[in-house]
Amino acid sequence: MTKAYLMNSARYLTGSGANDNLWSVNQGMGALDLGTAFDGTMRMLRDELADEKFTRSGQTRTFSGSINDPSLPFRITLAWTDSPGSTFGSALNNDLDLTVTVGCNTYKGNIFRGDHSVAGGTADHQNNVESVFLPAGTTGDFMITITAANINSDGVPGDVDSLDQDFALVVYNAQSTTNQFNGCTFTLNSTNVTLSAQGTKSKSVRVKPCNPSCPWSAVSNDPFITITAGTNGVGNGTVRYTVPGNTNTIPLTGTMTIAGQTVTVNQAAGGCTYSLSPATGKFRAAGGSKSIKVKARFPDCARTAVSNDAFITITAGDRGVGKGVVSYTVSANTSTGTLTGTISVAGLTYTVTQLGGP
Repeated sequence: MTKAYLMNSARYLTGSGANDNLWSVNQGMGALDLGTAFDGTMRMLRDELADEKFTRSGQTRTFSGSINDPSLPFRITLAWTDSPGSTFGSALNNDLDLTVTVGCNTYKGNIFRGDHSVAGGTADHQNNVESVFLPAGTTGDFMITITAANINSDGVPGDVDSLDQDFALVVYNAQSTTNQFNGCTFTLNSTNVTLSAQGTKSKSVRVKPCNPSCPWSAVSNDPFITITAGTNGVGNGTVRYTVPGNTNTIPLTGTMTIAGQTVTVNQAAGGCTYSLSPATGKFRAAGGSKSIKVKARFPDCARTAVSNDAFITITAGDRGVGKGVVSYTVSANTSTGTLTGTISVAGLTYTVTQLGGP
């Protein structure tokens, strides 16, 4: 455990002859850094536990958790005390392999580029310490797998098993979780959307999981966002949604939850505006009927129509939403003077003029 703990805390060297890939001749795994070793950061520790000991090749031990602080690096170190090796052949007897899965990436122990691990590569079969170092900014859940690639010797002398191997594991900046890691990490092509006041008749978010068998769902958390397709799926998929025109004079912000992630929708301030056609109505003394075409900025803009004078009567369209028609009649003018009246339509004034009689 002491070896794993101190190597897990080592500081990468950048001076003359350094700046190379870790596990190098020049710097090994870096310089001893007691400041990091005793910085109080949360760690997961597994120290030569009997129930985790390997007794045959092919066995695995898995550990799930979540990264605690994204502002700190995430580091895993595995170490074991091997049985004495041959003086003329391979020095390594029992071989353990470390793999770490975070998000959609899987890292093998001791595969480095500079001071950080990189995905891919082949398992290390030459060292009895393996590490995976990931930079600050790494987030989410992880799974650590230790595989007994080869158990051919007595790595724990003095017990009943003739073939066995225990190990020490140090995980820096992590906490254990009871939920089993399932590899269902998702990538969304967009998590923040900005819309004009006009809204959108169709917009989409693409969902891509690491594992094609992972299920997901999508829900709207605000009434002005409507999901029209892709409320659930398995593997790759698309969520489609609509946002109507913003009838409010202030911006709107709402969210959707898609595959466990928050997608924020920001819509600019709008407000309902209207236009009338024609803008006025003219009648002879006999009166008659006419209509007014109302055009609204958004389909869900509510409107009303009210006559302000007794000789004008609204016959249809006194209430409506969006564009529409207001119909009205004008009674006969029995006076010799011209009559002028108004209709209030969606906050606008429509003027009616009627000629007088003979």
